[in-house]
Amino acid sequence: MVVSLSVHFTQSHCLCTSILEKPNTACAKSRHFGEHQSEVNGEKYYYQQIVFNKAIFKTTFIAEKGNYSSWRDYFEHLVFIGPENGGISVSRSYNISNLSDVSDFERGPEIARSELNVIINVELANNSVTFVSGAAGTGKSYLLKMFERHYKIEGYKIFKMAPTGVAAFNVNGITIHRFFAMANTSQEPNYLKLDEIVKLYPKVMLLVDEFSMVSKPLLDIMNDALIRTTQRAAAMGGIKTIFFGNVAQLLPVRIDEGLIWDTPLYNFSAKFSLHTPIRQVDQKLIDVLSKVRVCNFDEDVVKFINSRTVSKSDLPANCLHLYSTRSNVDRANIKEFKRLEGESVAIPAFDIYNGELQLKFNMPVMLIQILQVSRGWVNGTLARVSEVDEENILLVKQEAEGTQESLWIQRISRSIPGTSYVRTQFPIVPAFDTTIHKAQSITIESVAIHLDHLPSHGQMYVAMSRVRKADDLYRYISQN
Repeated sequence: MVVSLSVHFTQSHCLCTSILEKPNTACAKSRHFGEHQSEVNGEKYYYQQIVFNKAIFKTTFIAEKGNYSSWRDYFEHLVFIGPENGGISVSRSYNISNLSDVSDFERGPEIARSELNVIINVELANNSVTFVSGAAGTGKSYLLKMFERHYKIEGYKIFKMAPTGVAAFNVNGITIHRFFAMANTSQEPNYLKLDEIVKLYPKVMLLVDEFSMVSKPLLDIMNDALIRTTQRAAAMGGIKTIFFGNVAQLLPVRIDEGLIWDTPLYNFSAKFSLHTPIRQVDQKLIDVLSKVRVCNFDEDVVKFINSRTVSKSDLPANCLHLYSTRSNVDRANIKEFKRLEGESVAIPAFDIYNGELQLKFNMPVMLIQILQVSRGWVNGTLARVSEVDEENILLVKQEAEGTQESLWIQRISRSIPGTSYVRTQFPIVPAFDTTIHKAQSITIESVAIHLDHLPSHGQMYVAMSRVRKADDLYRYISQN
């Protein structure tokens, strides 16, 4: 879940918090900010600074700006540091309209401020690569956004990325493969593109989410490509890079290739850990997850799981069913498809194989191709079939705030790895059920976990930590 803090000031002027350097103490003390509460809430002073360079608090933006590119940035800085550090106090109210806003309100800026200050002031000045880990729901995505805000003001060009399309969308970024312009088959970076980025932007920062799913070979490719591009022997070519993730969550699909913490880069980089949960508001669930994360299935955990075990027929209608293997998902999807009322439509694929896509109205499907990252139509997006014709399918997905988003999709051509064959078909698959792997990095209203097969590393923890409350979590058993 991408978390965004919405802070509303008086006179309807909205600002976002930022973490910036502390101003000169002597200069700050000379300003009587408290006496100017009503003045600093007005937009007119921004324009007076821009047009007339009028002094505020006995100084001007030109004299004080430092690294700040605008008076607005400087003002936000004064608000954020607060009066105790020479800043200003402004009345504020929180506009809570969705789960993201609730998470931010519960976390508050104080926690994020202390976390960022420690990481920025202590380590990032001397290390080009840093790993920030934390249990699911501790606000890693929120912290990532705060880093983005801070370093943009410092003049950095920020690139946000993740190993999968869903994870990339959650931080409003792109996939690692897309940034490095790598095809999934060749794994060869586009050095011309990387060289252009380095030449165009003198200060570059990479923010990488869900690092547990980055394999050892992929990290090596990233590191080697940036070293070759920048011609610097430092880690990641000397480009500031922050990895966010959780070592207790899912691993790369090909774990036989090696894990990220097997690399020298991981072992010799700075590391920080987040501990305050924000997704989960249920203390019982928080306590259970803290044990499951380290594979401690004691009596309390077993009792909790048993208390959440129900028959499949008793599951809520809005519950997303999670399986540990793709084969289980395929079998379950076939059963659910037959159970869904309505006529089916068979759409053949254009290739030498006999294959077709079976669809029904209002049937849940999952995208298997990145189409529009900015609108959330990425690999792993869940939606429902609304209309079907010979050349197009209309998909509708439910947004977090209760609205609906629609998209017409067409067939695409995909090469079959290891062969010369090309298949042309609509990039969707049935999604009555899905794998735990596809659910990582998202917050889900209600989850039902099927445990016929023993989950692999991190799967149980990832599945259980998708929800906010214990009442939204179920373990179900089949009818027989």
